[in-house]
Amino acid sequence: MYRGNLSYKVLNVYLGAVTKANLVGFDEATGSYMITEKGRMFLAVFKKYKRLVSLLERRYSSVKKEQTLLEKMCFAADLPNKNALFNDRVDSVRGN
Repeated sequence: MYRGNLSYKVLNVYLGAVTKANLVGFDEATGSYMITEKGRMFLAVFKKYKRLVSLLERRYSSVKKEQTLLEKMCFAADLPNKNALFNDRVDSVRGN
């Protein structure tokens, strides 16, 4: 509780959740909570998940940078504004 910087109330909520999920069990002989085999498996899968999410976040960041670069390249050019394009179309329809 102290090492995790948790209040007693919050600790009980978390401990209840992981105990109910059978990730942690109470050892009556020692009077302490111990991680179960299912808990170990959960941690292994979670570590893999965390690495994948981190990789995806880095890839997404890279993609967003490329997107921003492409947008700057498109919109930094001297393109006619929308009104000028519209007026040109109207004029061509009118025969001007």
